[in-house]
Amino acid sequence: MKATIRVAAVACGVVLLCGVVPASGQSAELSRLMKIQAVHENQVLKIPGVVGMGIGKAEDSSQLVFKVFVKKLTPRVERAIPKNLGGVPVGIEETGLLIAR
Repeated sequence: MKATIRVAAVACGVVLLCGVVPASGQSAELSRLMKIQAVHENQVLKIPGVVGMGIGKAEDSSQLVFKVFVKKLTPRVERAIPKNLGGVPVGIEETGLLIAR
């Protein structure tokens, strides 16, 4: 089963649900992360420098994590972003400004 990619524009940037293909039994985990994201994303998107948030795979494993996309990664921005949300690790990626096309 392939997850649907959803993109929704918001005032401070773009909220992304990164397309991930859940392995067998992982779709329940994806659903759990989507619920956690719904609770926290407004708070995360208010952090200065954050341009988006999504769910993706960790760089070093197949574990699902939250990805926070920032215009420019600075020490101040990095300190402001939680290390985990609802017990799920958060990764930070510098993307520049995201523009929906």
